[in-house]
Amino acid sequence: MNMTKTRPQKRSAGRPEAGSGDKQADIIEATLSILRTTHPDAVTVIEVARHAGVDPAMVRYYFKNKEGLFVAAAKTLMGRLLARATEIVQGEGEIGPKIQERLKGMLTILVENPFLHTLLNRVYSSESAEGRQLMADVNGRSMVLMGDLLRARPGDPVRAIDPRILQCALIGLSEVLLNARPLIEYMFGVEADSQDFVDRYAAAMADLLLRGLAPG
Repeated sequence: MNMTKTRPQKRSAGRPEAGSGDKQADIIEATLSILRTTHPDAVTVIEVARHAGVDPAMVRYYFKNKEGLFVAAAKTLMGRLLARATEIVQGEGEIGPKIQERLKGMLTILVENPFLHTLLNRVYSSESAEGRQLMADVNGRSMVLMGDLLRARPGDPVRAIDPRILQCALIGLSEVLLNARPLIEYMFGVEADSQDFVDRYAAAMADLLLRGLAPG
């Protein structure tokens, strides 16, 4: 009688165990947490793995390398931003308050993730097919939303404008809050990332944009 025992196959260090939970999501959230205070250039796979409580091999198993990890992180953040933008644009109300809320949403996510534009520029300018696809997807959704926002409604007309121009304006208006933070805080005497100032800034910039969009 053959009493030979079959040894269980040894699990690879990077392969998740059955029932171990959503480690992929944990790794992405760990990356986002680190990126809130750390420039993308300084982030390492080892640091992300330690923060997520996993073996570095598991990070490589899911994302191959740091660039793949950054694509996943950027996709997660932009998904959240665009989900909020969709709620704003498709909701009831006039264009002015919608522009204000849209800008406020962009400002809020940038205050929480100050290296977001640095991360996006790195992902979008890479040779990665996934990075280029993410840029196409985000831009496509953004342009659809901007077109919906600018579509004239009875009693709420706007002049004809290329939606790409308004999108660039919103990006620039949101980014300056971080890039010119020392000057802004000196001029206004407040923390630039305080909710009160973000609300005031978004309201003022939306008003300027709305005046520029008015039929002339």
